[in-house]
Amino acid sequence: MDEVAQKSLETIRLAIEDERIEMTSHFDERIAERGLLWVDVLVVVDEPLRMEYQELEEHGWPKWKIAGTSADGVSVAIVVAIRPDNRVRFVTIFWEE
Repeated sequence: MDEVAQKSLETIRLAIEDERIEMTSHFDERIAERGLLWVDVLVVVDEPLRMEYQELEEHGWPKWKIAGTSADGVSVAIVVAIRPDNRVRFVTIFWEE
């Protein structure tokens, strides 16, 4: 993982720890549809297999895909955007193939 990805991952982890997070309605729908839980998100963020920069999202915030394994061993990817105030917006979650 390069330095930018590592710094972004640290920002995401701190935002979760400090409860400076928000979920889009799309994220809420997808996590429910897939039967995933918040613990699955935490496991992926704690032990990601990879971080991929996506692009800037509609507000100009950097967007990252975090891929890893859920608590029950399923490959999952989470897309988050990091706001300028270091809050993190969870955009979507999906099965990683």
